[in-house]
This record gives sequence, C-alpha cells and structure tokens, in this order.
Amino acid sequence: MDERETLFFIKVALSCLLGIIAGIFKISASLGISIFIFLLFLIGFLYFNSGRKELGLYSVYREGIGTSFLGFILIWSLFLTIAGGGITIYAVEANGTGIYPLVKVTGPSALDYNISYVHLGGKHGWPLQVTDVLDLWLGKSLTEGNVTINGYRVHLKNGRFNITFYINPAVEHHISLLSSNVKIEGGFCKIYGKFNITLGNNSSKELVLNEALLRFYFNGSMLKISVENIKLGSNLTAMGVNVFSLEEGRRAYIFVEKPTRVTRTARVDDVYIVVLTP
Repeated sequence: MDERETLFFIKVALSCLLGIIAGIFKISASLGISIFIFLLFLIGFLYFNSGRKELGLYSVYREGIGTSFLGFILIWSLFLTIAGGGITIYAVEANGTGIYPLVKVTGPSALDYNISYVHLGGKHGWPLQVTDVLDLWLGKSLTEGNVTINGYRVHLKNGRFNITFYINPAVEHHISLLSSNVKIEGGFCKIYGKFNITLGNNSSKELVLNEALLRFYFNGSMLKISVENIKLGSNLTAMGVNVFSLEEGRRAYIFVEKPTRVTRTARVDDVYIVVLTP
C-alpha cells in the first residue's frame, strides 16, 4: 500500500470513528463539524511531523476529504438514530403561536436534541420553527381549574378533566377534535366520519370511551359536545377523539387537536408538542 492509499484509509477510518462517537454522545452539529475539520488538520500535521514529505501539502489535505466527510456524516446519522430511539415529548412555554423555545416535558433523560441538532437543554432553549416538526399538537399546561385551548373549554380536578365546546352545523362543517364532519339535513344534525350519529331537535346521545364519556346534545341550532371524566395521562386518539394528556411533576399537560400542516424531521420516531401556557 503506497503513501496515498495509507493516508486515504486512515482519514476514512478516523472519520467513521468520530461519527460513531458524535452519534453516541449526541454532540451538536457545530461541534461535530469543528472536530472533523480539526481532525483533518491534525492528520496532516502528524503526517509531516513524521518526516514524510512525498505527497506535498496540498495532496495531504485533499486526499480522501470527500469520502471521509460522507463517511463521517453517514455514521454520525446512523448512531444518532440508534442512540436516540423512542418518542420524545417537548413543550413550548409561550402565550401564542409562532416560533418559541422548546422545553422537554418527558422522554429519555439523555435526549436533548432533534435531527437539526438544536439544543433543547433548558427553559431558554434554541428557537425551533414549529413547521420543522413531525407531529404538532395544541395544548396548555395547568395544575387545576379551567382553561381554554383553541376554543375548547377544559376543566381539570383531581386528576380528571372534561372538555366542552359548541358547533354551529350551519356554519362549521368539520369537528377537528373528533376528525368528523357535521351538517344539518331535514332538521336533523348528522355527524359522520369517525362517528356516525344523527340527532333530532333537543335530543342527546352518549358514547363510552374506556372510562371517559362522549356526550352530544343538539337544540335545533347549536350542537354541544363534551368529553367527560378523562383520566389524566390517557390517550383517546385511537378512539377517534384527538385528546391526550400527561403529567409532569405537579403540572398537567392537556393536548387537543392537531394542525393539518406539519412537515417531518429526519428522525421519524420524534414527536414534538407545542404547549400554549396561560
């Protein structure tokens, strides 16, 4: 093996090793690239200080740089995904929609990043635009009492909460919380999609969702919908109701509804959540 081939394989091997270390320890993008550049200069420095001068300065630094960089990025991404794993839940402390710093609520204790290598280690973490996330939920955090989330009235007490909201079927035709459509036909209120229910004037219906109760009441013009007795920490999304909650410390995090337009990150197992705090 000549000097050029030896230098090529040394660079590629060390770059892949650096990628493994960067992925396991989840270092930031800026630090990872900086270490990679330093590694290339270090290899050149050691090469010339070993007494070898055959290739020349330009050839030493140029040799294998593209393959080394690709190997570093690929191995880094692979071990980053392997080391991360699982679903991570974050919350944003804000009083409106937009771009806000994310704060981790629950998830693997060592996971402080996303694929964009945004550091989220503290309350004043790096701003991440909400359109960069895989899964976006609207919610609020509270201890007990009443709060409004995107038009839904929520009451929390003793680890259980109720959600109440109103729909005018003559104006609103989609019930986001239930992933269903609604319309008035021949004096009857019809809900169809995830739920298929028909209500006459001043009539009501109930559906049991595990321990929770879904109630419908139509007075001839307005439809009242309530989801009652939801246990904190439950997830009703599999039952067609876009509601789930979790508890972190003494605070409850209640999430309702998913915005329709979100984009994916490279790590498909990440779930980010936006919490709009009072």
